Amino acid sequence: MRKSVICVIACMFLASFLANISVIAENGENPVARVYIEKRPIVPILTEDGVEWEINTEGYEGPIEKPGNPKGKPPKPPKPPEEPQDPPDGEVEKYALCIGISDYEGTGNDLNYCDDDAEEWKAFLNSQGYTVTILKDGQATAANIEAKINELLSNEDGDDYVVFTYSGHGIKYKKHGSCMISTDLYLVPHKWFKSKFENADSPHIFFTLDACQIGGFQDSVSTNRIGAYGSNNLYSYEDPELQNGVFTYYQIEGWGTYDNFEGDSVYAIQGMEDWASQYYNINVDPFYVDNFAGDMSP
Repeated sequence: MRKSVICVIACMFLASFLANISVIAENGENPVARVYIEKRPIVPILTEDGVEWEINTEGYEGPIEKPGNPKGKPPKPPKPPEEPQDPPDGEVEKYALCIGISDYEGTGNDLNYCDDDAEEWKAFLNSQGYTVTILKDGQATAANIEAKINELLSNEDGDDYVVFTYSGHGIKYKKHGSCMISTDLYLVPHKWFKSKFENADSPHIFFTLDACQIGGFQDSVSTNRIGAYGSNNLYSYEDPELQNGVFTYYQIEGWGTYDNFEGDSVYAIQGMEDWASQYYNINVDPFYVDNFAGDMSP
């Protein structure tokens, strides 16, 4: 009798375990983490002083040819003079930059639905009256990302609305912390990003990044800003059943219920956490930061 009870319990545990596995293998395709592992000997990194070429000794055992500059990076360009802030012009304009990178240089780092995320955000923001610039796949080089951020900031003034969205690979890399990855595999650190936006005039800025280990970008969320992130220290995911990044999917779905970025962010966080709960080996840590007084409408 005792053996029979033990056998029944063991069978129940096995059935539960297999049920979880069957969820993961549903439709023959599994969720994919948007994680990036840096294995190159020389890593290009955007900094406030230009592109830095950093030697990477982790995960690489071959010979390292240093760049021409003896310090491993090009000479620092002179810093441009600071531009005066643009005062409100009495007319509220809305500007957005949406970036989605599924097609990375080579083939080993490709994702599937980041470009779809950017298109979803573009469609929604267009419906809210935004002028949207979109960079997808091969368009989203480091040079183009910087140029379009500069263009975005040159357009906005003290009464405009600004949105920035990014879907793609993310990584926490050494002293640089959280980084986006451009299609040509430049690391775009959160400190560089913060330096771009710290003097923005708009009193109404929303950032959202659906990438792995991307929590460092919260340092750009100063007064009158909100940031929503698909991960902090863990991974973000894309799901073939949803055909989007999971966090982005629930953000877009949330607009059917909410009319502000705060409510939509909470909805997306809960949606992603509920989604992850069906898998025995997936943990997520999406979050948002709210430094805007009242509700921020899109």
